Formats: sequence, C-alpha cells, structure tokens
Amino acid sequence: FVRIVDNMVSQCENQPLFSGRVWMMGGAGLLDIPHTDLIGNHLPGFPPAFQYHNRNLDRLRQTGLDWSVMCPGTMVDSKDDSSQARLHVTAEVLPLPFTEAIRELSEAELAGHLFSRLQELDVAYEDVAKCMLNHLDLAGPFKGKRVGLAYRSEMSVR
Repeated sequence: FVRIVDNMVSQCENQPLFSGRVWMMGGAGLLDIPHTDLIGNHLPGFPPAFQYHNRNLDRLRQTGLDWSVMCPGTMVDSKDDSSQARLHVTAEVLPLPFTEAIRELSEAELAGHLFSRLQELDVAYEDVAKCMLNHLDLAGPFKGKRVGLAYRSEMSVR
C-alpha cells in the first residue's frame, strides 16, 4: 500500500503535464481528535496496519502536489435515513462533537471512547465519492488537508 501510494505520487510529480488534484484514501484514524494533540492511529488498540496511512500522509506532505486525503470511517451502502441527517465535512479533525473534558482522558480511555463511537463515522460510499468529486478544483478548501465525514442530525456534544 505504501509503495503503491509512493509510486502514484511520484508519477504525478514526474509528469510535467499533470496539473490536477490528487485525492488519496485514508481513514478516520488519521484525523486530529478535538481538544487534544493526538490522532486516532496513535492510540493503543488501533490496528498496526493503520500506520500505513500515516506513512502515506507523510509522503503527500513531502510533495508540492495539490493533494487531499479522504478520511471516512466505515463506508457503507447508501443510508436510507440520510434525508434526516446532513453530511458534516471537516478539515483535519474528526467530524464528531467532543467536550473539552476529552483531554482529561488517558490515551487508553480515549481509544475506548472513540471505539464506542465508531458507528457515528459510518458514511455512504456515494457521499464519499460526491465529496471528492465536488472538490477537484486546484487550491480548493481542502488543499493539503485531511477530510472527515459524518452524518449529523444535531450537534450534541458527548
């Protein structure tokens, strides 16, 4: 996975006629946890394979390309009840509400809290694709950023 991403980025860098946005897929574990200086992938209990996403993000950060990383939770088939919830899109941070009390948790407690809320990050494949396709313009709002998605019917804070 790391070699594939490195090869794709290198090909774009070395192609003088390439002038587009590079979108890569990551996961919600790449996003900052609000009110902390942590990302999910650095917490105990997150699968070691998620570290590959960290390496791919590092590779993108080293390039001069116009890039973004889509960081959804679990992608699912289209949601039947999505008309009652709106898609909440964030840059750099998890698209879930958290109180500042989150910073009082140990890393293990924080990991447990995030695991208990993973279903809140489920998002339909089509909404992930639409978000990426709607942000192909160069120098757009997500240039050089990680992008999170979640459905929100209200902005309650846990």
